[in-house]
Amino acid sequence: MHRLLALMVTALAAAYAVGAMYFFRQEQWARDPSSVSAAEIDRVRHPDAVLGVLQERFARQRFGEAELSLVAEALEQAPSFYQSPFFLATYHSSRLENPAIVRWAYEAALDRYPANGRLHLSYAMWLFESRRSLAGWQDPSDPARLLDPLQVAESHLERGMELERDLSWRALEALERYDIPPERWVSLTPDDALSQRHLMDALFRGEHYDTGLELVRENVAAGADLSMLRRATVLALEGDRPALAVEAGLKWQAILESKRGATARPIEPAIAISRAYVALEEPEASNRVLQEALSSVETKFGPSSRVTLDALCALGGEYLSRGQTFSAESFYAQAVSRAPSYVPALLGLARTLFRSGDAEGAILRYEEMLRLEPENETARRELKSALVRASRR
Repeated sequence: MHRLLALMVTALAAAYAVGAMYFFRQEQWARDPSSVSAAEIDRVRHPDAVLGVLQERFARQRFGEAELSLVAEALEQAPSFYQSPFFLATYHSSRLENPAIVRWAYEAALDRYPANGRLHLSYAMWLFESRRSLAGWQDPSDPARLLDPLQVAESHLERGMELERDLSWRALEALERYDIPPERWVSLTPDDALSQRHLMDALFRGEHYDTGLELVRENVAAGADLSMLRRATVLALEGDRPALAVEAGLKWQAILESKRGATARPIEPAIAISRAYVALEEPEASNRVLQEALSSVETKFGPSSRVTLDALCALGGEYLSRGQTFSAESFYAQAVSRAPSYVPALLGLARTLFRSGDAEGAILRYEEMLRLEPENETARRELKSALVRASRR
């Protein structure tokens, strides 16, 4: 009886070990497909292993006959997986051959997974690429006439963006790369805020300023989304439309003013509005909007709060970038007087003094800062420059 029990326990342990080793190997293949040899694939013929190896090899730009055999094996083993026809399409499209097979493979994959946005986008990009040479796009009813796949490509690209909004940037890059007119970009891009921001950025990056600025105007007029207004303000400034930047910035600022908590900081839009007024040659309005924003922050958070200190440093940095060192020094000095150990204010004040020619004053501030933060490499590097300048006098 004891011997029988011992044999049963041994058998169970062996079965458990075999099962554990099997699942370990599958997990290993899923995690590191490059570790799977061709012999192992032939021996076990596991669909996930084949697909994993294909993914790893395609990532290394390997598209040889061995890879085509693996694709055929994947199609045989797992015809219902969308990856199998997708890999077949990837194989042939990478070699720019057999457009009919590529079309069939992509469409077979999309029939299986019609809600996969990346699959739609990949198909669209191949269709755009195939337009460079329309060989293989004969009209079945009229072989002498070639079909242009542009409309099909645009429809899949649009569908991909609708399904997965984070794909909009890649999709817009494809439209630019394949010379699609910018007016088409506008009609193909979804109306959500993320996609529209990507669209505005892509238009400006491609130097399609007229179309981009028209989109900025439309989004400023709608004026409900905070991130959209923020981006519209910046782009209006880049596009040399300061009046539009003021309009967008004021709406952006109004939304922030209506909020509570540490996120309600009107300094950033105020700086953008101030720059727009500078471009409009209205210096008084430029200074006024900054002072009003600072007063709002002080009222909400207190004169010595971290938010107010950050605002003072932001204004100091803005005036310093404009070359107005006297105003920059005033804001940094206010921050230091309210919080003598506040490192950003000390650093800003030291830089301002150095810029204005007061190397000795800058050295004192850098040394104060290094007593607080001995390992601050930026302060050490800038202090050396101040010491060199002071030694030359």
